[in-house]
Amino acid sequence: MKAIIPIAGRADHYRPHIYAQPKPLVPIAGKPVIGHIIDILHQKAGVDEFIFVTSNSGRRIEQYIDKDYKNRTFKTHFVVQEQRKGSAHAVWLAQELVQNEDKIIIAFGDCIVDLDFQSFINTQHHAVATKKVSKPSLFGIVETDKNNQVKLFIEKPKIPKSNLAITGLFCVKNPRVLLEVIQDMLFTHCEGTEYYLTDALMRMMALDQHFMAYEVERWYDCGKKEGLLEANAIHLAYPGFKTSPVEDFPNNNLFIQPVKIGKNCIIQNAIIGPNVAIANNVRISNCIISESIIGSDSRIEHAILNESVVGNDAVLQGFRQSLNLGDNTEINLTS
Repeated sequence: MKAIIPIAGRADHYRPHIYAQPKPLVPIAGKPVIGHIIDILHQKAGVDEFIFVTSNSGRRIEQYIDKDYKNRTFKTHFVVQEQRKGSAHAVWLAQELVQNEDKIIIAFGDCIVDLDFQSFINTQHHAVATKKVSKPSLFGIVETDKNNQVKLFIEKPKIPKSNLAITGLFCVKNPRVLLEVIQDMLFTHCEGTEYYLTDALMRMMALDQHFMAYEVERWYDCGKKEGLLEANAIHLAYPGFKTSPVEDFPNNNLFIQPVKIGKNCIIQNAIIGPNVAIANNVRISNCIISESIIGSDSRIEHAILNESVVGNDAVLQGFRQSLNLGDNTEINLTS
């Protein structure tokens, strides 16, 4: 089983973190997003060959996989999408590696999706993973009939007729048909055009190719801060997840589990947790931090953080005051 992982998208809504590192390397519960995707697809879907379609910064992702999966039992390929022409174009760049396969998985590199993979990949028709959302106009959606067969793919509709969001996970039977459709789209190339995978799937449906919608158990859109923090909290709370021993940090600290702390960290006079993941070589003093992710080699002093994402090599020095207040005194420090 082969999987194409497009990870060259722009993700403008997740700046400034993507300036320093590709968004699939942002950590969740101590492991990068791409690591969670690899583990799920390899262990639950039986994927033994991954094709990563990256931008020019994809070398960092390759280095991560070589380091953390050096004894891997799956194959990897890296294809560079030099011009960002959309998700359909990214899939087309992997054509030589998948065109003769009976079926493939396509999984976007900023989404963690979990479902019944055996049912998903063994269906008679193509399959798309979906999730009901409260604001469907913010997502690509599908419209289905009463048997969950897809009638329409549409990107961020102004007036949605469905609340089934596309989660970025697809199973395509006979990928040669998809590749031929995308190639036809590329022949109509205009400068600056982006080719969306959903448009290619609509063209496949016009050729009497059928797609079934499968609702997922868990979906985290890690290209957005909210999805990233939600995934972090849920992974930290998984049964059997190994949290960090608090006795390693005795310097007047209070830890509220679950908390994950990396190597060579110094924490003093702090309240940490719940749902906090701290990477390696971080220094924290005189802080209260909850529901947050702290990147490696960062330093945070005199700060109160909640629902925050701090990147690598960041420095945050908060507000500090020493006061001697007399009777009936009122001081406002909020402005």
